[in-house]
Amino acid sequence: MDSSSPVLSSPSTFAAPYYQFAQRLDPDLRRRIGRFPVRLSEAWDLLPLALHVDGVQLLSRDPVAGGGFADIFRGTRHDMAVAVKRLRFHTFSEGKRRDVQKRLYREALVWRQQSHRHILPFLGIDNNNNFSLVSPWMQHGSVIQYLETSGRESIEVVPILSQVATGLEWLHEENIVHGDLRGANILIDEMGQARLADFGLSIFADSTRGAFTTSSGAGSTRWMAPELMQPQQFGFDRARRSRPSDVYAFGHVCLEIYTGHPPFFEDNSEPTVITKVLAGERPTRPTEDDCHGHCMSDELWRLMKLCWTHDPAGRPSASKLIYGMVRVEQSGKISSRLVEDNPNREEQDLRNSLTSWKAFISDLEDIGGEDSE
Repeated sequence: MDSSSPVLSSPSTFAAPYYQFAQRLDPDLRRRIGRFPVRLSEAWDLLPLALHVDGVQLLSRDPVAGGGFADIFRGTRHDMAVAVKRLRFHTFSEGKRRDVQKRLYREALVWRQQSHRHILPFLGIDNNNNFSLVSPWMQHGSVIQYLETSGRESIEVVPILSQVATGLEWLHEENIVHGDLRGANILIDEMGQARLADFGLSIFADSTRGAFTTSSGAGSTRWMAPELMQPQQFGFDRARRSRPSDVYAFGHVCLEIYTGHPPFFEDNSEPTVITKVLAGERPTRPTEDDCHGHCMSDELWRLMKLCWTHDPAGRPSASKLIYGMVRVEQSGKISSRLVEDNPNREEQDLRNSLTSWKAFISDLEDIGGEDSE
C-alpha cells in the first residue's frame, strides 16, 4: 500500500480530528476532501480504523426491531446507549457479500463525515457483532412511534416537518441522496428533534429485494417516486434514486406524519399502488379527523402536491422546501391570531401577510423545477 494508506489504517486518535476538522471547512472544500478517504476505501477495500468501534455490548440477544435487511439491537458502549443495526449478510453468496460490503464501506465513510443537528450521528462499524452499524440510541424511536406514544394531539407536527426538510437540504448540499425517506427512518432524539437516519442504506435494500418490495408491510414502495417504479417511462435506463425522488418522498412523509398511515394505506396490493402512481394518481387530502385533530393547511397541501409532481424536473429543491415550510409555519401562526376576535389595525396587516404566504406557494409552482436535478 502506498503512502496514502495511513489515512485508512490510522487509529481513532489520529483520524477523529481529521473528521472534526473537515466539518469546519467551506462546504465545497469539505466535499472534495471528504471524497479522498472514500476513494481510498474503494481502491483498497478497507475502512479507516477510526470507523471500527469496540466495546459494544448487546443488552439482549433478541432484536428490538427488524426490517427487510437488518435487525436492530439495543446496546451500550462506554456507558452510552447505542443502537446496533446488524445487516443480514448471511442471505448473500460469498461474491455478492463482498460486493455489497464494499459499497457499504463507502456509505459508512460518507455517513461518518456528516455532522448536523438533524442527521443521526454515526459512531462506526462493530465487526464483533456480524458487521453492525452503531449509532446513538434514540429513546423516542421513530417519528411515528413518538407521535403515537406521546399523543398526536399534543405535538406540533409542522416544526418536525421543517426539521426533516432542513436535514434533507443538508444531505443534498453535501451531494448525498437519502434514498429511503419515510417515517421509519426519521428518529426523534431526547430533545424532541428529528434526526434523519439510514440514508444511503437503500443500496443494501436494493441488493436484497430488488428495486422495490412486494410485501405490503416492510418495503418503501409507497414512498417511491414514479421514475423509480418505471424509469423507462421517464427516459432513464434504470431506476436511480435522486434529489427529486427524495423530495417526492418528503410529500408522503408529510402525509404519514399527519395521519399516522403510510401512503395509499387503504390499498393492500403494492402492484395496485404502483399502477395508480404511474397513472398520475396521488393520495387524497386527509380530513381533520384523519389528521387526529390537526388541521392540514392549504399551504402545506399545495406544497405536498408540488412534491408529487409527476415530472422529476418539476419538483422543488430541498432548499425551496425549507422556504415553503417557513411560510407554512408563519401562516399557521397568523391564522391562529386571526381567529382571536380582536379587530384592530394589526388584523388587516396580518391578513395581508397571510395572502403573501399563499402567494409564495403559488410562485413555487412556477419555479419549483429550476433547482431540481
